[in-house]
Amino acid sequence: GTYSPETGETFPINMISNMNIEGEDEEITILDAMEINRVITIEDCDNNIISGTTITGGSTPIISDLNFRQEGGGIFVKSCTNLILENLKINSNSSSYGGGLYFDGCSSSTMLINSEVSNNTADYNGGGIRLWYADIIIANVLVNNNSQDGISMTTSNPIIVDSQIFNHSSDGMILLSSCFPQIKNTNIYNNSYGISIKYNSSALINNTNIINNYLGLYIFEQSQVEL
Repeated sequence: GTYSPETGETFPINMISNMNIEGEDEEITILDAMEINRVITIEDCDNNIISGTTITGGSTPIISDLNFRQEGGGIFVKSCTNLILENLKINSNSSSYGGGLYFDGCSSSTMLINSEVSNNTADYNGGGIRLWYADIIIANVLVNNNSQDGISMTTSNPIIVDSQIFNHSSDGMILLSSCFPQIKNTNIYNNSYGISIKYNSSALINNTNIINNYLGLYIFEQSQVEL
């Protein structure tokens, strides 16, 4: 069913360690915050699974003294270990950064797999996914039709494999500073820029198609790519 403020649910859902959310199927189990707040917050947690669920309608509130919205409209993740996000649809959420998902301070024990991140919006960057000091694994994920961009990262070293990143009016993926991602078996297409690599970043790209973008690779300011 659909769980929303109209059914008495309170958002955001604040996870604790060893707590799981396991829906029946993305088409059946829907968490809809109806733009009241973020959908899920996962902070300082260990050993969590969220699966088989649609995450939608998240919209972060403004931090009043800064006139700036919080990050992570759909899911906000900070300083967590052993987190699995799988078989999710994360769509139609919004925030300042990381409209769909925001990861802060996460290691490779954090995994986003077999999921779709689409039609999310960020005020600044990371329309779909924003990584900040995050070395997560992204595997078999569709990232599409987000605004501003698909995936943005700062000081992060993710592994992105078997994924599709497409239909963004800005970058499919942008490496903002000191990033070293590995991108494997992935298709990046129909974006403005396929991948922008900036400010001392480097990307290892294997068996990946970067096609039908306005510009495939944009390499700037002491950055490099290894194919």
